[in-house]
Amino acid sequence: MACSRFDHSHVLMTVVPVLFAHSLAPSEICSIRALDNNSDDEPTKITSPPTDDEVALALHVLEGCCLLDRGSRTLAHQHMAVKKIMELLSAGGVVQQSACLDVLPALMLDSPENQKEFECCHGVRKIAQLAKTRNIDEKVRIKSAEFLLLLVGNWLPSTKFTNSIEYDEEREESLRMESLQDDILELLGEDIASLLWAVGRLGSFESEKKQPSLYFQAQHLVDTLDSKVW
Repeated sequence: MACSRFDHSHVLMTVVPVLFAHSLAPSEICSIRALDNNSDDEPTKITSPPTDDEVALALHVLEGCCLLDRGSRTLAHQHMAVKKIMELLSAGGVVQQSACLDVLPALMLDSPENQKEFECCHGVRKIAQLAKTRNIDEKVRIKSAEFLLLLVGNWLPSTKFTNSIEYDEEREESLRMESLQDDILELLGEDIASLLWAVGRLGSFESEKKQPSLYFQAQHLVDTLDSKVW
């Protein structure tokens, strides 16, 4: 059984580098042979960027690897996965953006290094902005709201949003959490932040039974954002 688990983990960890070498690379390099079969020249290389669907599929594969294996999350960090995904989230279409918002929680699960990278990329600000912007695709807005709810429910400490928060954790971690809370407060306002806190303690995102409730609360959050004058 131990050998089987090792083989399973090994297979997953071989998948992650391939994803970042191809579909999640800046561009995909494909080699083709020259038309002259008698030529001794090296195959001609052409640049073929992956399609939106290919990138989205790669992100979903990465999501599965990270959910199944902690080593895959560590390996993804070595490829600066969070930074890459935040870039795709900012520049991609609806299909890519939706896949990015799906994979981010899997990357951040029990992974302080990926959580720190997310903070360095100003991830909360970018995703909160997606949630509050009315001309963004509704599916992306709802997924952004879902992510914020998961963030509150899984990573932020169990305190209300306030400017004077006491933490029992080490000072560095306390400052990081306070920074995330400040970002939410500044971008969404105290009323929305309080709403996030009230409904965000839904527990782990791994529970399929909680997904309908999460979607409903995210829709409510988006509707509340739309009722505000920004």
